Amino acid sequence: MEKDLFSFARECGISDKRALDAGAGVSPIGPSRRVKTAIRKAVKEIGASPDPLQVRLRGLLASKYGVRSESLFFGNSLDELLCRITRVLAPKKVLVAGPSPDIHGIAASSSGGQVVRLHAVRDADLSPDTESVIAHLSGADMLIIANPNRITGRTVPHEEIDRIIHEAGLRGTVVVLDESLAEFAGSCDVFGRRGDTVIVLRTTAFFYGLAGLELAYASAPPAVADKLSAASCGPVNHLAVEACRAALRDKTYQKQVREYVGAEKLFFSRECGKIPGIRMYGSESNVFLLQLEQAEDKARNALRCSGFLVRDCGGIEELGRSFLRIAVMGHEANCKFMRIVRDNLLHRT
Repeated sequence: MEKDLFSFARECGISDKRALDAGAGVSPIGPSRRVKTAIRKAVKEIGASPDPLQVRLRGLLASKYGVRSESLFFGNSLDELLCRITRVLAPKKVLVAGPSPDIHGIAASSSGGQVVRLHAVRDADLSPDTESVIAHLSGADMLIIANPNRITGRTVPHEEIDRIIHEAGLRGTVVVLDESLAEFAGSCDVFGRRGDTVIVLRTTAFFYGLAGLELAYASAPPAVADKLSAASCGPVNHLAVEACRAALRDKTYQKQVREYVGAEKLFFSRECGKIPGIRMYGSESNVFLLQLEQAEDKARNALRCSGFLVRDCGGIEELGRSFLRIAVMGHEANCKFMRIVRDNLLHRT
């Protein structure tokens, strides 16, 4: 999808550098100063052999989240970890709780088994149906579910996630819990759930603004973590490791990002309330859905020609092309975005 969006931008005479991805989901204030300082310092060490065990990072994560260090494993991206998990565990039947990003489906199908997509419920603000998820667990080897949801930004209450995990454990179904956006929702201290069938994934790409220097980390039962670590194609990037260590310690930055994202979502909500024909769905993270009830093609094309790379949800069965997945951007970009939407929805002739 990203390639098509950039191609469209170039057709409109917009260079890749000027194009702004309105659905990327990366922290709008960028990496923290502490992270940048850590990267500059780590550059001096890149001539040394990397630590394949990542002892210091394991110690930090174990201390921060109360998990066993032997339960942790790492990758250079969340996408790589997802595909590694399905390749190594080779599930014959995978449930994907929707709405879901492309990578969930790609990872699920890479094992060569059956993929069953579980649709979200419109009446529940597009949240997964817990009862439906549980009902489909029998006979399934794996469930991939994001919390917060990667498309809607909505969170499933912890008690419901715990119930799904419990029921999956009774049936021997591995739960792959994608917590890519968890820090935006303030639920960053729940990483490393206990259970013999749970794998929890996190990344520095989004909340910490490190999409270009990503490090993904995960927790799993020690035997599973050891198996998945052994299947790694190589060590993780040293600069990404040091950036991650600095980011996890920077509580001031973490508070700043949450406050900024919260304020900008209020801005979007106020602006949407002034425009007939648009609905903003609630979200607990930095991404949310806008539904354009009329003139969606005109608004979408105007946004793209103005340099915004926007993702519609035409490929998601329970949504459709009238839905746009939007992420909080910088304030100036957010203002420009809403101005274009307003102009194209209020002046349709």
